[in-house]
Amino acid sequence: MTNCLMQGMDVVRLFRCYFRVNMRDYPLNYLYTFVLWISSFVVFFIKDKLTIRYLYLMVLLFITTIVESIGLYCLVNKISTRVVYHIFLPIEYLLFSLYFHKTICLINIKKVILVSIPIMLIWSVINSWYFQSFKELNTYFYLIVALMITFWCICYFFELLNKDDYSGDIYIKPDFWISTGALFFYAGSFFIISFNNFFLKNDRDVAKAFWNVLLLLNILMYGLITYGFICQAKYQEK
Repeated sequence: MTNCLMQGMDVVRLFRCYFRVNMRDYPLNYLYTFVLWISSFVVFFIKDKLTIRYLYLMVLLFITTIVESIGLYCLVNKISTRVVYHIFLPIEYLLFSLYFHKTICLINIKKVILVSIPIMLIWSVINSWYFQSFKELNTYFYLIVALMITFWCICYFFELLNKDDYSGDIYIKPDFWISTGALFFYAGSFFIISFNNFFLKNDRDVAKAFWNVLLLLNILMYGLITYGFICQAKYQEK
C-alpha cells in the first residue's frame, strides 16, 4: 500500500512539473485554451436563451474548444496537428457563414453567402488533395476564409449603420460584439498568415511574435463572442 501511495505521489509530482514547464513555454496557448473552456461552460448554461443563429456559433465554440485542446496537447508533445485543421477550417467557415446568413438582411449578400458555402467546401478538398497536403498548413484555403468572413462583418456593420432604427446602445447588441471580434481576428490573421512563410525564413523571433498576436486575437474574438451570447441571454430575459 505504501509503495502504491509513493508511486501515486511521484506521478502527481511529475504531472505538476510537466504542466509548469510547458505552461512556461506556451503561456498564451494555455491561456487561450483556458478561455475557450470557460466560454464553453458559460455558454452551455445559457444555451436555452440563444436563438438559432447563435446556436451555430455555440457549436463552433464547442468544436473549437476540443480542437484547440487537442492542438495544445500535440504542441506540447511535438505532434503535428495540420490534418486536424484541414478538417476544422471548412467547418469553421460553414458555421460562421450560416450565422451571418441569418444575421445580415441584405438579400443579395445572403445569396452570396449561401452560394459561397459549397464552393468553399469544394475548394477545401481540392486544396488539401492537390495543392497543400495534410502535412502542410492549408493557408491558401484559410486566406480566402479570412477575406470572406471579414467581408461578411463589414456588410453587417454597413447594414447596422444604415438602419432607420439604429441607436447608439451597441453594448446590448450581441451581433455587434460578435462581428467586432470576428472582424479583428480575421482581418488580423489574414495579415499574419500572409507573411508567415516570409518571417519563418528570415526572422523566426518575429514569426513567433506574430503567432502570439494571433493567439491574442483568438482570445479577443471568443471573449467577445461569449459576451455577445451573454447580451443575448439578458435581452431574452427582458
